[in-house]
Amino acid sequence: LGSIHARRGEWEEAARLYRAVLKTYEKIDQPLGRANILADLGNTHLHQEEYPEALKHYRAALTLHEGQGNTLGRANALTNIGVAHFRSDKLEEARRTYEAALELYHQIGGLAGEAGAQANIGTVLFRQGRLEDALSYFQAALKIHQETGDTLGRATTLTNFGSLCARQRRFQEG
Repeated sequence: LGSIHARRGEWEEAARLYRAVLKTYEKIDQPLGRANILADLGNTHLHQEEYPEALKHYRAALTLHEGQGNTLGRANALTNIGVAHFRSDKLEEARRTYEAALELYHQIGGLAGEAGAQANIGTVLFRQGRLEDALSYFQAALKIHQETGDTLGRATTLTNFGSLCARQRRFQEG
């Protein structure tokens, strides 16, 4: 139910339901369930632009995933932390966090996560005006999206690539 309210943008109701589920996971000692709900709570705060609160929940989720040896969960939590940093305009922190997530996705062969991390790093570099560096990350993401058949990921990355070409006034390359 929390996810339904979140999809509707009803953040307070979603958070209320997530907190109720969190209490249940705490009672039955389910660390991975707690970690996932903490990420959901972080997302409610992220969408309300409450970045310190979002980071608090994402970091708690990261700690639980670390304690369980859940590499994919760690990578996902780091990605969420990177998004909160990016939206807070803490670009270097976002880049470093995305790079850590990229390394974990690579370790476990999580191609979708790898492509997303590559694109996220490219977006940070783009925002910093490091266009050639951003281009190499967008190209790496695009290659993975093409190999895996991820049409939406490919479209998003091509949009980023097009924005980069426009910024460089390279209109014939897109």
